[in-house]
Amino acid sequence: MHKLWQHGRSLKKRRKERNAEIRRAYQEGVKEWEVERDVAKSENRRAGWTKPKQGKLEKAIPRPKKPEIEESDEEEELEEEEEVED
Repeated sequence: MHKLWQHGRSLKKRRKERNAEIRRAYQEGVKEWEVERDVAKSENRRAGWTKPKQGKLEKAIPRPKKPEIEESDEEEELEEEEEVED
């Protein structure tokens, strides 16, 4: 159990690092675009390229769910018999 928890923790850490890299690259692109935009404004023209879009971030790992316990065939038969008797 402890190893599983540690493994999940390391996956979470790596996912956060990858998302941080996506954000960092986006912020650098926006800074470059803002410089180009400001120069274009001062020259009374449009910027040569559009504002960059941030890529999709990696979603969190879903939490495990408890397995659903299914009723046995015997219990279902008893319930059906009770309904018929009523």
